[in-house]
Amino acid sequence: MISHRFLRFSIVGTLGFLADSSILYLMLSFGAGPMTARVISFLCAVFLTWQLNRRMTFDAPTQQGLVREGVSYLLTMLFGGAFNLMAYFAVIRSLPDQVLAPALGVATGSIVGLLINYLIAKNWVFNVKNE
Repeated sequence: MISHRFLRFSIVGTLGFLADSSILYLMLSFGAGPMTARVISFLCAVFLTWQLNRRMTFDAPTQQGLVREGVSYLLTMLFGGAFNLMAYFAVIRSLPDQVLAPALGVATGSIVGLLINYLIAKNWVFNVKNE
């Protein structure tokens, strides 16, 4: 059975994916290269998902201070993001001339990082023990 918390995390992740992909294509349209555009879009998505997850998914007031929580969340997402970015680059290199390759890369990376990021965010960033 899927927990309600994991379902909310997945919904927030979907919103993060939409923001990530939108910002990625925006940055590409402004002439940014695929790596620069992806780093910027990833960081924007991390900020959005941190704000949504802290309010909607984990419902926990910060016990470590807002800045420390944000840094912890960023570090957590960077760990899962490393796998996310590897999947992204594998897809865009496999499909170099496809207009949907960046979005497929973001989607693939998002799926790869989902479980890793959830477990670390739940147990380390937001320190949720009851589930």
